[in-house]
Amino acid sequence: MPKTLRNVYDKYLSYENLMKAHYESRKSKRCKKDIILFELKQEDYIKYLYEQLKNMTYKHRRIYYFLYKRTKA
Repeated sequence: MPKTLRNVYDKYLSYENLMKAHYESRKSKRCKKDIILFELKQEDYIKYLYEQLKNMTYKHRRIYYFLYKRTKA
């Protein structure tokens, strides 16, 4: 039977954990334009995200993707 975790949201939701997650996610993307622009106001963005998560008002954006298929010549 699977184990159920309760009341862990508040336990793991912290500014420090969000910063760790950010540093982990940017490892191989440091030279990309989006990451450089994010880094300029990093603390403000992380604080804003933290407040939204804490108040449970965060809504993620719709993800758009496409498939790129190279034709064989």
